[in-house]
Amino acid sequence: MNVERTHHALHFTHYFVMRLSYRDILNFTIPLSLTAVMMGVSAPVINAGIALTREPALGVAAFAVAFNLSILIHSSIFISDQLGAALIRDERSYRLVKRFCIILGSLLSIFEFVFALSPLGPWAIRELIGVDDDRTAESALSAVRLMATFPLMIGIRAVYQGVLIRNRRTRLIALATYGRLLFLVGATFLIARTWPETDGALLGAVSMGIAIFIEMTIVAVAGLRYVPRLKQATSQGGVEGYGHIFRFSLPLAITSMLWTMTGSIIISIISRSSAANTKESIVVFSIVYGLTWLLTSPTLMLQQTAISLIEDAQSLALVRRFAAIAGALMSLLVMIVAAPGVRTLVLGRIYGLNARLIAVATPLLMIVVLLPLFVSLRAFMQGLLINLGWTTSVGAAAILRVCSMFAIAYLFLLLLRGPQQQGALLGIFIMVTSLAAENFVLYLRTKQAVRHNSVLLHAGVREVLLAKN
Repeated sequence: MNVERTHHALHFTHYFVMRLSYRDILNFTIPLSLTAVMMGVSAPVINAGIALTREPALGVAAFAVAFNLSILIHSSIFISDQLGAALIRDERSYRLVKRFCIILGSLLSIFEFVFALSPLGPWAIRELIGVDDDRTAESALSAVRLMATFPLMIGIRAVYQGVLIRNRRTRLIALATYGRLLFLVGATFLIARTWPETDGALLGAVSMGIAIFIEMTIVAVAGLRYVPRLKQATSQGGVEGYGHIFRFSLPLAITSMLWTMTGSIIISIISRSSAANTKESIVVFSIVYGLTWLLTSPTLMLQQTAISLIEDAQSLALVRRFAAIAGALMSLLVMIVAAPGVRTLVLGRIYGLNARLIAVATPLLMIVVLLPLFVSLRAFMQGLLINLGWTTSVGAAAILRVCSMFAIAYLFLLLLRGPQQQGALLGIFIMVTSLAAENFVLYLRTKQAVRHNSVLLHAGVREVLLAKN
């Protein structure tokens, strides 16, 4: 089966079809956006708890290394969120996706644990990440071994999130994430205050593991209530088997891995550039990068919105306009942060940059204003392509983005030499322009995909189902 040319379902299994409204989109998307924001504060919460231990500097550094390495190793499990939302349509597809996600999560958990125990673990931390302190490296490895349980829990969680999204119960997903955050705060500070001698990286790994388990449990209990409804659903053009799921998910796994590596790739390019004060360049880039993604994170969930809510031409147009408006509003928010008085407050008081580094960060903020709009449109177009089953296009656009990052870096360094903080500007320029290149490819592919499915989109699901019956 050619996944690229086949619309896998386009929601043939909804119990009823109704005209979509902006209120429907808001009710569906806002809980997911809040989920993204709440998940984004996990690392700061853990770092605050580690600060209460006896060796906070060692703990924070080791946890950062362990967390980033662990995320890189099991980044492909994050496609299970998309699989659950896109492929679960009836009881059969639920069983297939559930088994696939559990098997994938189990394999990644085993691989991560073995990786951390084998000589590959120390080699990755010392050679790839560049950690030369023995205590930091050993502490990070111990944390990675505990984090090896995360992929399996994430895979199970994603299955039941898919069931809830299938039934448009996104508020329950937000409730589960809220419970995760509460338990994360409670476990982190309880352990830190009760056993201050605890290794900081292990504290972070244990607290996060407890929090993910709580979230998984809440989502699973809530999702199981809606599984019986899948027996009433009928699916046409749905999941054909594990081979279909694998072909559908492989490009998404590549996309997820490359997206996870973006920050590390850019920092690596900055560190190898000819810029003076490379460390300061990395600091400025990291702060602007982190601040922008904190403000942009709510728009990432528009991918789920496009996967779940686009059913015909009317819903396609509505979700597209919603994505553009949401991205523009987030860009406006970044623009407000970039205003003279606000950026001094945020970068100086909150992040602790001095006046010279704030001046360096100012042009970066002006460029990065475009990022939320680009990310919002990217999420919409990816979601539409996933909805239509064109996942190969999603993976191809991601590969092109990474290739363009290196090409832009080469041209930038070739044409522009000498500015003291060239490295930070280079990083932001690469991030924005490569994302624009990816969006251009996604735009071309979505146009083709919509034309290929024009009969379905313009007739609407209800009419297509009646015609088929």
